Formats: sequence, structure tokens, C-alpha cells
Amino acid sequence: MLHVPARARTDITMDFLKMSPVFTYCSTLYSNISLEDDHMICFSRLWALVCSQSGFTFLISVSDNLTAEKCTDTFDMQVASVINYTDYIVFD
Repeated sequence: MLHVPARARTDITMDFLKMSPVFTYCSTLYSNISLEDDHMICFSRLWALVCSQSGFTFLISVSDNLTAEKCTDTFDMQVASVINYTDYIVFD
């Protein structure tokens, strides 16, 4: 039997997509980084999170050296702060 969410944003699916490397300075992404602390960062993966019912999508650029701790921190800051925590997460 197929699980159907009762309300929007209770179930999300996520996956990592490989992309061509993109180089940028951290200060272009985060305004609170001073120029003296600024450094270049490379993104080569795209983290796609999609609400199963509404289709609401997050696309987050991440580096190849993403750890489980960085992954949960990023989820807390960029996803859970917007839609709260979901009931189910399907990871492929």
C-alpha cells in the first residue's frame, strides 16, 4: 500500500546530485563573513529536498567533503528553519 501524507511538508525525499564544480567566495553567500576571513569554496554536489505532497523544493549546493554533522547542521539551518521538522524523510 502506498503511503499518502496527511498534510503538506510531512514527508520529504532527498538525494545528492553531481554537478560541474562551481567556485565562489563565501562572502557572496553569507553576508556576515568579513573580507579578511573570506575564502574561496568549491561546490560540486547539489542536495535536492522535495516535499512529497506539495512539490516544494530546496536545492542546496554542498561540497564533496560533506560529513554527517555538516549535513544535519545544514538541514537545521536551511530546511527545518523554514518548514520545521518533517515526520518522514526518504533518502535514496
